[in-house]
Parts: sequence; C-alpha cells; structure tokens
Amino acid sequence: MDIKKLKEILKKSFGKEKDTRLHAIVMLCIYFIFMLVLVLMIRIGNNDSENKEKDNKDLNIIENEPVKNEINYTYSYIINFDNNKETYLGKKIDNKEIFTYINKETTLDYAIIGDNYLIKENDKYHITDKLNTYFRYCDMEKIINMINNYHGISENNYIKYEVNNLDISNTFNDTMTGYCGAGTNLLLIEYENDTIKKVTFDLSNYISCITGTTHTLNLSMEFISVGTTENFNIEM
Repeated sequence: MDIKKLKEILKKSFGKEKDTRLHAIVMLCIYFIFMLVLVLMIRIGNNDSENKEKDNKDLNIIENEPVKNEINYTYSYIINFDNNKETYLGKKIDNKEIFTYINKETTLDYAIIGDNYLIKENDKYHITDKLNTYFRYCDMEKIINMINNYHGISENNYIKYEVNNLDISNTFNDTMTGYCGAGTNLLLIEYENDTIKKVTFDLSNYISCITGTTHTLNLSMEFISVGTTENFNIEM
C-alpha cells in the first residue's frame, strides 16, 4: 500500500469528513490488536512467574521442613591448591547450608539447599551454578562414609587414615585412569569428647593423578558449635 492511499484511509477514518463505517472498522481493529497484545503480555507474565515458582519449588519444600538437627555445625575450611588459598566460613544444618567464600580477589556469599547452589545478591539468594572449586571435597558426610570400612591408626587425639585414590574417585564421582587407583592420601581426624574438631586431608597424590600434572591440594576443616549452631533462614 502506498503512502497516498494510507493517508486517504486515515483521513476517512479520523479526519473531519470521516466515513463512520470505515471509522468503526478501524477502531474495531485497533481494539482487537490492543486486546491481543494485552493477552500476550499476561501470558508472558504468567510464564515468568511459573518458571520462577518451578525454580524455587523444591527449595521452598526443603526450606520449610522442620529442623531435625541430625547434622548441625559451624565450620571454617581452608583449601590450598598449589599455594593458592581459599577460605569458606559457614554453617550447616541438615540439608541446608550457608557460607562465605573468600579468596585474594573476592568475597561472595552462597547457600546450598539440597543439590542446589544459590548466590546472595541484594540481600536475596537465587539459583546459580555449582562452585568450580575443590570445595566439594570438603563434604564431611561423604568423607565419613568413605572411610567407614577403613581401620585408622590412633595417635593421641588423632585418627590417621591412608585413603586410596579409587575410593576417593568413587565417593566424589571423578573420572580417573586405571593406574591412579593404587596411590594413597593422608587423612587426619582430630577429635575431642567423641566430637570431630578438625580434619586435614592431603589430596596431592589424588589430584595429580586425575589431572595428569603434579599439584598440591590440602584441605583443613575445623568444626565449632557442633550440635549447637542456631537455625538460619535462606531468603529468596
């Protein structure tokens, strides 16, 4: 349609000498387009709300569960990888956890609910990717299960374990080559009054084997307020 024809239609529709019938048709079309846009906006808004609700559904179910206190402690983890230090200061109760991640470049606040990682921004947590660090090797529940069939050697307030690479790989679902399985890694557990106070785990042999390059990896995990850490909320 050329400009001249379009101007003629607009004049007949909205000009001083407007054609009443044509004006009504145009107004009906405008009304139809307006309603179509309105319906689309409502549907898009509903989809966004449903997606957000879906993302947080599992989190809210876990968050609203009563506290069982089967797992309850405050912790300080230090991870040294090739002399690069990372610190994690946090609390864990049952299936939820909050912690502050600190390295030489940044400080960030995270939470974990079930298998979901969240990052804190503007005083609210939202879903994010899992940390691409060696923090996952600090899972104390997995470590305890891993050494369940080991016979440690007691020395003063320590129990010493030599943990083989294959068991570590199976515990943390890492991929490894066959020749790595024979190596061992020193795990020391310090306890007091039947409560674990500190764990040190030298994973240098293991990490060097699965990466194919020589590295050092040492975990230092201290536990305080075991069984007495106060409950906390994760605001989303």
